[in-house]
Amino acid sequence: ALLVGAAAPDAGKWCAEKIGLKSEPGTATQGSAQVLTLKDHRTTVQLWTLPGLGHDWPRTNPINATDVIWNFFKRHPKR
Repeated sequence: ALLVGAAAPDAGKWCAEKIGLKSEPGTATQGSAQVLTLKDHRTTVQLWTLPGLGHDWPRTNPINATDVIWNFFKRHPKR
């Protein structure tokens, strides 16, 4: 399936649904970032959206994306 033109939160929900996650999304803010989280007892999907950043990979302010993804995988090891 191809997903074109969807807003980031809608794309995150679509991806989560495709892998079988049916939970209602949780949202939170971390600095200026919006964090969408969908999970069940085995799987967690997170989508971080930073206003005005587009598809950039932030390395400093407001977040360091490398640290965020590394910490995510440390908290959610492959089973």
